[in-house]
Amino acid sequence: MKYKSTTLKNTLVLIALFAFGAFLQSCGGDDDEGTTPTRTVDRSQLTDKDWYRDGGVAFKFDSDGTYNLDGTWEWFETGDSLQVQSPSLGTFELYFEYLEANEMKVSTGREGGGPV
Repeated sequence: MKYKSTTLKNTLVLIALFAFGAFLQSCGGDDDEGTTPTRTVDRSQLTDKDWYRDGGVAFKFDSDGTYNLDGTWEWFETGDSLQVQSPSLGTFELYFEYLEANEMKVSTGREGGGPV
């Protein structure tokens, strides 16, 4: 009888340990915690809307190639940058790090250029 009692006690201890281990595993942090989702340049999100910076309209790219009412723009073959021609600003390039429905990160230079 003593043998059954010890075996039952050991079995209950093992079950309790497994349950506690499962509990700790479920409480652990998410392995993806701290990673940023990949952002891409979605060209379809650029046109026919106002893009704001510091509370004012910074860019407007119309689907007909018009930039801010009086200029023009066109994509480079790479797909992540474009050239703008503006009567007031001249010709310049914009390089997108990402372009999404309501947010973009863009600069005027590939390396070391400040954000626009």
